[in-house]
Amino acid sequence: MPVEKQVLILYALINKHLIDVDCNRIREFQREFLAFIDQNKRFIPDQIRETGDISPELEQQILNAIAEFKELHDYSQGGAPCLPLKT
Repeated sequence: MPVEKQVLILYALINKHLIDVDCNRIREFQREFLAFIDQNKRFIPDQIRETGDISPELEQQILNAIAEFKELHDYSQGGAPCLPLKT
């Protein structure tokens, strides 16, 4: 997997965007999120690859892409999250 795609998955993970994703569906989320990026937000991994950095503007684009993707897909169904949600 190209580094820029690894960066996107790690960004989502480190910033707790996967906390509500069913453990059994993490790989599915990863595969479909990267397909969504390739189809709709190709500039994001391109910019990561070209600059080797995530600028504040690009970070906002990544956050918007994650939010848009999660609105289209529900990965919380069918099981418990990997980590308990704090209340």
